[in-house]
Amino acid sequence: MIRLVARVAACHVQERRDFLGHVGGDDFTVVFQSANWAAQCRCMIEKFNTQAAHLFDERDRQRGGIEAQDRQGFSQFFALTTLSIGAVEVHPGDFGNAEQVANAAAAAKQSADGMALWGQEAGQTT
Repeated sequence: MIRLVARVAACHVQERRDFLGHVGGDDFTVVFQSANWAAQCRCMIEKFNTQAAHLFDERDRQRGGIEAQDRQGFSQFFALTTLSIGAVEVHPGDFGNAEQVANAAAAAKQSADGMALWGQEAGQTT
């Protein structure tokens, strides 16, 4: 799944304008300078979700997930893997320093769980 995220994201960044980095685990960062960043994020989500579903067998796709043990060893239903993106749009003067941008990005990442696209523009959620 992590390789799939990397491949999909790499297809949606402009090499000379944007930056794609692997933070660790299943976390990636993309710094877009491209004006169409929101559309690219939507395309990444759609492409990943479609391709990830094909990594599951037909029965699990029809059920919408798998039955497996959770970290405590209990049987639980897990939905098919999907991609969520937290976004922070940064304009000159919006933030006082890099730490504020990083904090906004961390909040966007946390809020993105279970949502298709979450954005933050100068402290406002959209």
